[in-house]
Amino acid sequence: MLSIAQLKTISGCANITPGAARGSFGGPSPTSLERSLPTELWVHALEYTSWDDALVASDVSKAFRSASRFALTKGRWAPVIKVVLAVMSFPWHRHGFARQNHLDDVKAQFCAAWHAREPLLLVAILDSVHNYRARDMERILGALLCAAEPAISDDALARIVATLEHVEAKVPRGEPFTSNIFEEWYLRVPGTRCTLPLPPFLASNDWVPRLFHAAERCVSGHHAGNVLYGVLFHILDYDEAAEFETEAAVQRMTAGWSDEHKRDELVAVFRRAEHQRKAYERQRRDEEEFREIREMERIAGGW
Repeated sequence: MLSIAQLKTISGCANITPGAARGSFGGPSPTSLERSLPTELWVHALEYTSWDDALVASDVSKAFRSASRFALTKGRWAPVIKVVLAVMSFPWHRHGFARQNHLDDVKAQFCAAWHAREPLLLVAILDSVHNYRARDMERILGALLCAAEPAISDDALARIVATLEHVEAKVPRGEPFTSNIFEEWYLRVPGTRCTLPLPPFLASNDWVPRLFHAAERCVSGHHAGNVLYGVLFHILDYDEAAEFETEAAVQRMTAGWSDEHKRDELVAVFRRAEHQRKAYERQRRDEEEFREIREMERIAGGW
């Protein structure tokens, strides 16, 4: 995937200085190079950048501005723009509005945007509505993800975790917003309701390692770790999650990762979680001992 910096280098825009186009001799200027190449080429190039780069490309040059507009309105990114505008038009100011009616209208648009393979899709929607905490938003995004990923698979987990990584990066620290979205998706997938016997995904012994394997596709090990930590806390209870919230367990489940730096970042998240859990448990034991001592003193004083 190309970046805007790479596109600037290819087009020559990275070398433009004030007056350079007017005062250059002995070869074509960067701007003349741009004019000599068809707009379709720049559109195709922008469709292989990220969503953010496609947005800011219009500020690079006149040729990029035209290519950016086409890529965003008619090219690869057109479904993303359409679904962002559609979700933005929801009556968010009305508490408890009829979500299902609005969801039915945009599910097809969301699926088309999801197939563009843009991990910033949910962030683009959230930025347009400016709400990272609304319960309605969690349910809507979970339902839209279920429309696009109606079955649990390794690829589906990887795509969703990689998308939630970018959401987690913007959510205020400590908010369960990201893991709530995952839960809203997970509970909507057919066959995953919490009934007995357990649904196949939870009943299998490898579902947690599969979740960690999905995180390998993320960009940041830190944000991926926060996503996984929140998801485990939601799907498992506090005591059951303890089995996986240790540095040793995460080291085992991420063995073989090609990116050691990303792995170290993810392991660090669970190392801190393990230390916090131990500190909490020590505090709880100390408080329990204190209450027992006070109770013994009270009983002894009564004699």
